[in-house]
Amino acid sequence: MNSQHYFDLIAHRWNQIRQNYFKEDIRPLIFEKVDFKNRIVADLGSGTGYLALEEARQAQIVFALDQSQNMLDHLVRKARIQKLSNIFAIKSDLSNSVLIQEQIDIVSMNMALHHIENPADMIKEIYQMLVPGGTFVLSDVMEHEGEWAKTEMHDKWLGFTLKDIESWIKQAGFIEPSVIDTGYIAVSTSVKGETITPHIFMAIAKKGDQLT
Repeated sequence: MNSQHYFDLIAHRWNQIRQNYFKEDIRPLIFEKVDFKNRIVADLGSGTGYLALEEARQAQIVFALDQSQNMLDHLVRKARIQKLSNIFAIKSDLSNSVLIQEQIDIVSMNMALHHIENPADMIKEIYQMLVPGGTFVLSDVMEHEGEWAKTEMHDKWLGFTLKDIESWIKQAGFIEPSVIDTGYIAVSTSVKGETITPHIFMAIAKKGDQLT
């Protein structure tokens, strides 16, 4: 089983799983720091719409990308119920984005980078998606020792250090990166009852105004 099959299988339970994994805290912090009003947004690893649905209330358009069609089906149903017509669900392997370069004002990514084989390359691709002056906002877990997450949750990475995230963001070409430990935690428990509680970080960076 790979991560796509894993998330397809748990899609119907994801909202409950997510509430146990990480709370609502990170979302208002992101919206406090980033202005989505009238922007063209791409939310990568959207899942059932934790960020994308709220983004759609403010943005001009939201492209919600995820590798799991079942997750996206739940997102689409929620969008319909909430009468959000400006959100477009796209099934896509995040490492091979279907989005046109330099067309997106804001790229958001929450709790998805640790499922990517090569996060440094992913961040470089995100840089290419953004218009000059565009914003990248990333939230994920910090480094932990829960090796079981690789088999049970199909994680590629056991979280990240702030130093690595800042380095990858700078290498991609972003300017003015802010990478912080939010103080919020994620909680996950293995089938054997082993619990990890890594902190959640948030990174915000800008693409320079000049084409590079």
